[in-house]
Amino acid sequence: MENIMMCKLEGRQLSFSYHKKMIVEDISIEIAAGECVGLLGPSGAGKTTIGRLLAGYEIPSHGHVIVDGKPLEMKGFCNVQMVSQHPQLAFDERMKMRQALKETGMKPEENEHMLQALGIKQEWLERYPIELSGGQLQRFCIARALNKQTKYLIADELSAMLDAITQAEIWRLLLKIKKERNLGILMITHNEALARKVCDRIIYIGHS
Repeated sequence: MENIMMCKLEGRQLSFSYHKKMIVEDISIEIAAGECVGLLGPSGAGKTTIGRLLAGYEIPSHGHVIVDGKPLEMKGFCNVQMVSQHPQLAFDERMKMRQALKETGMKPEENEHMLQALGIKQEWLERYPIELSGGQLQRFCIARALNKQTKYLIADELSAMLDAITQAEIWRLLLKIKKERNLGILMITHNEALARKVCDRIIYIGHS
């Protein structure tokens, strides 16, 4: 039986520098399975970089990322998924959206309820990324990240491109999935009011 105490995503004493500039320095953070944690701070504080380190998109200059007691797996499907605020960069422009979802193991025909809950229309599945708006692409990013193998979701300004009603609907769905699947969520945002509504706790960085 898996040790419940070990079911968490941890960044231990993470540091990251770029062109000799320290972006993140000695940051430790953890998100338990089934927990939604908000990460707030001013622009340039390193919030997105922390998310990228936790998801394995960047390699820390110092420190470690631990998932459920083991080092973050860098090969194959990563059970830590990240959705950023730039969905236009997330898809192969030569691939229709149905195929883009299947590439990550998601079969649209078996996930119609979730796609519908995300506001994804069936006709969008047959379109190329260039034929969809930023808000529509963001919905696909979220759907793709919610693979059945995903244990932790890094949501970097995930709903910033969406209108207030859709934003509320998507977070309602994510919190439902969090409860059903014991999904851990790190919410990176500037929106403190939204964070207070959906997060179990909030971490502030870059504040004096």
